[in-house]
Amino acid sequence: MHEVGWCRLGSVAAIVGEPLRIVNVFIVGMLGSQTLGGLYIITDVLLLLGVTARYMSRRTRLGLSGIVGLILSITGILIIRTPEFFGGEGYQAGAIVLLVGVVAMSIAAAAGMAQSIRRYYGLNRLCVRARRDRPSTPDGPGRDSVWSRAS
Repeated sequence: MHEVGWCRLGSVAAIVGEPLRIVNVFIVGMLGSQTLGGLYIITDVLLLLGVTARYMSRRTRLGLSGIVGLILSITGILIIRTPEFFGGEGYQAGAIVLLVGVVAMSIAAAAGMAQSIRRYYGLNRLCVRARRDRPSTPDGPGRDSVWSRAS
């Protein structure tokens, strides 16, 4: 399976894993501990695949903050799964670490996307050219008289 196939598999895993995480909250009292533990493992594997696929699909643009985000996300899921090491607040601590990791990857992706947009569409040059080419007004060359009076 090549890279696109892995990324699609990870995307489907994330789409299935999140609702399963929500369902797990409501079925805690209905199932035995072994069955529930098995569902938790399946959920976490699906979420790990999803986070990894998100990174892999954008790894060339994410850079260092992307890999840090991936590591934090994986660490967060592992903290959630090992509460005996972290006491009663293990789940909350893991959720925060996971969230910080996903946010780090998202910020890196947004920054990479903005850079791509500027590069491919030349928005900087377009904005500069539009500003320079505005017709002269009574307030001076290239100034917009309505906005210059307001300030």
